Amino acid sequence: MGFAQLELRFWHGKDENALPAAERALAINPKMPEALCIKARYLEEEDRGGEAQQQIRKALELDPESWEVNREAARMLFRHGNLREAIPYFEKAASLMDTDWHNPLMLITCYNATGKKDLLRKAAKTSLERAERAIARDPTDGPALAAGANALAILGEKERALEWIRRRCS
Repeated sequence: MGFAQLELRFWHGKDENALPAAERALAINPKMPEALCIKARYLEEEDRGGEAQQQIRKALELDPESWEVNREAARMLFRHGNLREAIPYFEKAASLMDTDWHNPLMLITCYNATGKKDLLRKAAKTSLERAERAIARDPTDGPALAAGANALAILGEKERALEWIRRRCS
């Protein structure tokens, strides 16, 4: 519940507060890494970056195989311009969920910025394959269409990228 509220607040601008759900989860299980990620996001938003990083480190120690924890660690590092450090966490998150097109999309940016062109193409292919599956399930999935268009552009498929953009805008 906390992650859904977090998404609504930070991605969709809704007046939601995920902290109570995170605190309840931690009261039940003090070693719940996903709840620590929620706390970290709020701490970061309050300019308490050191404390936020401590929460993420603790979450990673508790469950280094958590998709949510790796995604949040990567997001935080990326947001602060630490692209090289974010890469392993984006890679890990992408490897943990085969429907995740977003983390491979973020890897495109990281690899492009760090000059890793061979890995850039691999991430674009992964993002495209996953975006195609998402579009097959829901042809109106705007974010997946945007991810696919981005990946197609990276792969040099200009006409197909433009087709995906037109689908997104119509």
